[in-house]
Amino acid sequence: AADLPWRMPGGAVLTSGEFTANLERAADLANWPEAPARRREAEAQGRLYGIGIGMYAENDGSTPTEFAEIAVGGDGRVTAMLGTQDFGMGHATMYSQILSEKLGVEFEAIDVVFGDSDRVRRGAGSHGSRSARMGGTAAVLGADKVIARGREAAAEMLEAAVGDIEFADGRFTITGTDRAVTLFEVAASIEAAGDTLAEEADFNAEAEVISNGVHICELTIEPADGTIRLENYSVVADVGRIVNPLIVHGQLHGGIAQGIGQALLEQVIYDPDSGQTLTGSLMDYCLPRAGDLPNFNIAFNEVIEADNPIGAKGAGESATTGAPAAVMNALADALHSAGAEPIDMPATPEKVWRALAEAAD
Repeated sequence: AADLPWRMPGGAVLTSGEFTANLERAADLANWPEAPARRREAEAQGRLYGIGIGMYAENDGSTPTEFAEIAVGGDGRVTAMLGTQDFGMGHATMYSQILSEKLGVEFEAIDVVFGDSDRVRRGAGSHGSRSARMGGTAAVLGADKVIARGREAAAEMLEAAVGDIEFADGRFTITGTDRAVTLFEVAASIEAAGDTLAEEADFNAEAEVISNGVHICELTIEPADGTIRLENYSVVADVGRIVNPLIVHGQLHGGIAQGIGQALLEQVIYDPDSGQTLTGSLMDYCLPRAGDLPNFNIAFNEVIEADNPIGAKGAGESATTGAPAAVMNALADALHSAGAEPIDMPATPEKVWRALAEAAD
């Protein structure tokens, strides 16, 4: 961490992270010192054992600009119009949390609008683990402009100088007094004058940021048929500041599942003569199910990213980056214990069985 910022060979710059601490914490989480004992136990039961690490750095941000418009109504509602798109990631909850804290209003008083081109002027969408950092910062910048304009209106309402007005907990107050008006009262006053308390903002980032972490996978193999069982899976992730831990846990669970699926199950197969897709439905294309996955042991190291006021990096894709390497390294370790060579993804039972059979010959 003391060497940061550090430019990687590909040109990206690591600006924050505690990589040694992540590795040590992940080893503790996975109980690494007891791995030899677990290996002996598996071998005594006739199974092969493997343990593998995947350390990763994931560039987050993608399109480096995002838009938000924040509108406060005299009816006691805040409307946030965001250029990102929520398709199951819980963004409406996240943005409401950010704005509730920033504006000092109730979480339930905030409405979030996505994907409506009549109301959202522009936006780059959700991809590249960018929404919390890019969209969240745009929302904060829009809220800052709302507060600045509200302070001017409050000064007129309270017959005070703008410099004497402070804002906290949803109220504009004359410094050192109890004379105050609420944010919604200011909005109502602006509406009575024929205008609205609404401000637009764009966040233009200088560069992508880098989330990072460590995955440790433990698995066993049944040599008779090559089937793999994931025994334990541990993660330490640095996604920057976490706005909503439950949502981030869910995103990491999904990302790990996708990475495990890539490593062990998923493959698009084409007919070599016609080019016809042979795995065109979920009858043929194998996705991981609950029974294919272990419980995940997840911990976070929230190293704040300084390029945005939220301190966020990215979460959604990071687990998918670390999982395939951890799984395949664990598999290579197990195969090596039987004298077999590593195999390519997806590591289907047939591939594993053939690798073990070749080693036995």
